[in-house]
Amino acid sequence: MTRGAITDLDPSDLTNWTGESRLSFSGTALALILLAVSGNPVVSGTSTAPVILAAILSFVIFTRSGNLSVRFLRRYALLATTFGLVFAAHQWQFGVISVAGSSYFLVKMFVGGLVISSLGKTFGPHYFRAVYLLCVSSLFIYAILLLIGPEIFPTLVDEDLIGLNRKSIGVFTALTTADWWRNSSMFWEPGAFQGMINLAFLLMPAQLLLEKRIRWRLVAMVGALFTTFSTTGYLVFFALSAYKLYQLRARVTLRFFLIALVLGIGAVLISEAHFLGAKIRIQFENLSLSSDYSSDRFGALAFDLYYIEKHPVFGNGLIDETRFADHPYLH
Repeated sequence: MTRGAITDLDPSDLTNWTGESRLSFSGTALALILLAVSGNPVVSGTSTAPVILAAILSFVIFTRSGNLSVRFLRRYALLATTFGLVFAAHQWQFGVISVAGSSYFLVKMFVGGLVISSLGKTFGPHYFRAVYLLCVSSLFIYAILLLIGPEIFPTLVDEDLIGLNRKSIGVFTALTTADWWRNSSMFWEPGAFQGMINLAFLLMPAQLLLEKRIRWRLVAMVGALFTTFSTTGYLVFFALSAYKLYQLRARVTLRFFLIALVLGIGAVLISEAHFLGAKIRIQFENLSLSSDYSSDRFGALAFDLYYIEKHPVFGNGLIDETRFADHPYLH
């Protein structure tokens, strides 16, 4: 694929992104449900997610069976066989595996791939619209959260289902920790929300940056991203912005000027903003001082590298007893 190929869309394809062509309600609903089962603590728990995955599977089969791709089924068979061999290696190496966890992993991968395959080339705009709807709704509820605080914010779900230090009304998750002022939308943490938004930007054709018809949609999505106050989210966003500007059909000098401007703004923000620059410095300091597990991004990376080096080929399995074999207090 040559540079800028993602922008070489037919005008009829671009209408799916700008709203001139009406996307199907069922397609957007599928994208929203897929997002929910991927990270909404209300529906992604072990007791609820299997039921919802089965419902998605049934819905896709009965409503979009004509769109099912033999190519997808072949690719999934190859991936499932590969992961099946990895799970067999875990059984041989450790003497134990999680049969339920391994099966659930394959089912999630199949259902997610089936939704994407059935939507075909409209998956990108359906996903983009689903994330946009989440961003708009989250900004509205987030404003209410800032006004009333986490203590008064209601919850409709017991903490046994969604985990400690969280409240949820289904479409929005509020943290009750010190960083309660961060926007999680319906996901379990702000970092998950920023990941979904940045994925929408990645899927988006670069030429949409020039479309006035979606300008306010982009503003809402960028605004929601910034309310996550996610270090990783900001870094990825500025990198993606530079990548999309590079893809634009424009003079080389203009593209590189815009890229330099975006990266410059990102560098200043990261170095000056306390919650970014200082946070990164503190995490690096903690990494250099600690030889044990740390829950921040850099500490978790260093911790994981230890186990990657221990079993670099097949990994360490899905259960705590093998994933953290040398750190039993984490089991």
